[in-house]
Amino acid sequence: MARLPPAAKLPLAARKSVRDDFEEHKSDFEKKLSDLLEVGWTLDIDPLAIYPYAQKDHHKSALGRVIAGYIEGAIHCLGDYKSSYGKSNGIKELNDAAHAHVLGLDVDETGTVEYCGPLFKDGRLVMVFNADKLSTNSDEVLRSKKVLAALNAVPAATGDESLPFDIRMSIRGMYDPKVGDVQERINKTLKRDDIKLVHNFEAALPKLQAYSETPKQRLRNDWRQQVGYTLYNYMYGIRHHLEGHKFGEDEMLREGFNETVPTGIIEFRIVDKLTYRPDCEVVFEDDKMYVQTTVESWGSNTSDAAWKIISQL
Repeated sequence: MARLPPAAKLPLAARKSVRDDFEEHKSDFEKKLSDLLEVGWTLDIDPLAIYPYAQKDHHKSALGRVIAGYIEGAIHCLGDYKSSYGKSNGIKELNDAAHAHVLGLDVDETGTVEYCGPLFKDGRLVMVFNADKLSTNSDEVLRSKKVLAALNAVPAATGDESLPFDIRMSIRGMYDPKVGDVQERINKTLKRDDIKLVHNFEAALPKLQAYSETPKQRLRNDWRQQVGYTLYNYMYGIRHHLEGHKFGEDEMLREGFNETVPTGIIEFRIVDKLTYRPDCEVVFEDDKMYVQTTVESWGSNTSDAAWKIISQL
């Protein structure tokens, strides 16, 4: 849609509302934002640019209250977001995406926002609203679900950072904190110190994402949020079966594994077709052990991939 030109001047009632309801509270709003997001944040909102979208008389005369409603809604929503994702680097991710640390308010020019929502643009976090629905559901403008979607749309970097935000959070929350213990136990069982567990989900994600968009896909609705948990269970299954098959007590078994995997790398991957199991399995290639599954079997019997590990050595 074409952006409406800003108002040249606000009517007296609107100016008074902007002064009393927004400008006099601006520093307090900025402090609450800064405390919540752990760095200094500022507000950059132009009432003259917002006023043309105030279609109802009470929105026109209470423009400052309308603006304050979005800010108060944002602060409340960000508190919920921090409770859910703060411990998984969620605040850092948000601050990085909005590196200017500025919160703005503007009209949605894409025509895709039903009421209101977040947009990361030019290093700023902008609350955008439907041109015909100013103030509607302003208390939900930065709901966590909306923020996650907006963060996923921010261009990624490299390595783990190349993964979308929701998947990075899942891995950091449900895989990273626990996989170190699994790796340590495997090293102890094999009497080594160089075993390395590699999830390599950067390679797996495009395959799973493509499959999730097909009509016959059978993934859980929350499969992206469960990626960390699922990857951890694949790795945990390796530890479980190495210990269950007594590799720690049997020198012949240890030698067989260690000679076959001199790199010490145990890596997850998704393949088009499995070789001997219906859901997941381990194979030895290129001096590595691969834990593999297909997109159709993602998440199925994750702890059983290494059930027949001895027969593969």
